[in-house]
Parts: sequence; C-alpha cells; structure tokens
Amino acid sequence: MRPSTKLSSQLPFLIKVSAIAVLLWATLHYTAKSQAPSPQTGMALKPVKSGYAPVNGLKLYYEIYGKGEPLVLLHGGLGVIGMYGPVLQELASKRQVIAVELQGHGHTADIDRPLAYESMADDIAALVKYLGSPGCCRGAFFGGAHAENELTRVTGERTAGLGRPVP
Repeated sequence: MRPSTKLSSQLPFLIKVSAIAVLLWATLHYTAKSQAPSPQTGMALKPVKSGYAPVNGLKLYYEIYGKGEPLVLLHGGLGVIGMYGPVLQELASKRQVIAVELQGHGHTADIDRPLAYESMADDIAALVKYLGSPGCCRGAFFGGAHAENELTRVTGERTAGLGRPVP
C-alpha cells in the first residue's frame, strides 16, 4: 500500500524538522553538560579568557582554559565549544586550551562568504597569530579534521593527532 500523496510530499519537510530538533537538543544537552559543576571542585569550568578575534572580516569567538602549552580545539559541523564537556576540563588540567567556534557556529556569526575548510583554516591561522600563540598544537574533532588539514597547508606545520607535532 502506498502512502498518501499528501504525506509523501511533506516527508522531506518532516525529516528536516526532525533533524533540526535532534541537533538542537544535542547542542543544548552538551552545552548544559559542559557547564555542569566539576566533581573535583564543585564549580563549573570557566574560561580564563574569552572574546572575539577580528580575523578575515569575521568576529571569531574563542575561549581559553588552563595554562601551559597551547592546544587549539577545532569542532566539526554544527559543533560548539560546549560539546567538549569533560574532555575540555581534562585537557585544560595539563595545558592551555584555545577552544573556537568557527564561522556560522555558536557565538560566531556567519558572514557573506562560502563556508569552506580553506577559509576556516585561514581564520584559525589568523586567530593563533592574534593571540600570540604561533606554533601551537592543534586537535581535531569530527569535521574539524578537514580544517586541520587545511591549516597544515596554510601554516606548513603538521600534527599527528591531538597535540603531537609531526617531525
């Protein structure tokens, strides 16, 4: 038996609405978890610095946690800083973590240019320069790996996974 024509014509719309609802729930869920109190201190992890870096016509949002050798975290598509949750806290206990929300994600508004890995890589290279952290290591998460590859192209520096420089 075939579904009604009316239902089948609305199916793509219903799928999109459902996908958006799931993504919204996941973003809110992970953001709420990242703001949950730490079991060790009873306090939520707070950045030591946050702001917007003026890079390539974009106001790129970043947060800095911890002290030590810097590490830039790159999220994947539809990601935000809050999705790192407990991982961010663990990383910040050993090094300085620079967490970023790329173009059109989280606190960083979209601008009139295509969303492209090359642009995101240029933005991160400019952010690192803006913050005065040249040569810092980078870590990738989901689609952030594509931006990581482009960042390697832009800066000429390579990493092998989370914070391990390649000779």
